[in-house]
Amino acid sequence: EGGDVNKRTTWRKHTLDFVIFQLLLFAGLVTLATLLPFRFNGPADPYSTPGGTRPPWYLLSAYMMVQYIPGPAWIAGSVLLLGGLAMPILPLWAGANPSRISDARLRQVGIALFALWAAMTLLGELVGRG
Repeated sequence: EGGDVNKRTTWRKHTLDFVIFQLLLFAGLVTLATLLPFRFNGPADPYSTPGGTRPPWYLLSAYMMVQYIPGPAWIAGSVLLLGGLAMPILPLWAGANPSRISDARLRQVGIALFALWAAMTLLGELVGRG
């Protein structure tokens, strides 16, 4: 009554089609890479950085801190590392010692640290352009 019923389910059919498509795409990319290889200008030099290279926007404050604070760079890096390691511990410390610091004061400190980080990001963007 139903006629010729396809025994494959929709999921199996789509999975099989997807695997075939992926294999054809991979074969095409390998063929193009073999027939039209990209030629480099010279050997890579990991010790030379092109001029004007800067970090992405979310690392500008750390870049500004390491570049423009006087003193050895390892001190600024250590401060950044300790701050990053302390961030996950602060909520645990505040929860364990509720009488030491109020929620309002903790919120104010968090907002101040965020504002400082945002200001350093903007400063890193403006200073790095010159």
